[in-house]
Amino acid sequence: MENNISKILLQTMRYSGYLLFFLVLAQFISGLGITEGLFDRYVAHEIHADILPLPILLAFIVHSVLNFRLLLVRIRNRAKTPK
Repeated sequence: MENNISKILLQTMRYSGYLLFFLVLAQFISGLGITEGLFDRYVAHEIHADILPLPILLAFIVHSVLNFRLLLVRIRNRAKTPK
């Protein structure tokens, strides 16, 4: 059972990292849309300031918490192994 949960958490960590990458990329492109006029500035501002910040924050929190959990598991496993 624990092995299945670990696999699900690892997949969630991986997918949240991919999601975070693409959200940050969209944030960058929308910022360019505001400054360089790549597309309508109003739409770019809506995407940049109103739509993307919350999903980026949530993806960052999920990704960071799961990575920190994995770090703690690795530290615990190293402490258990005999030298």
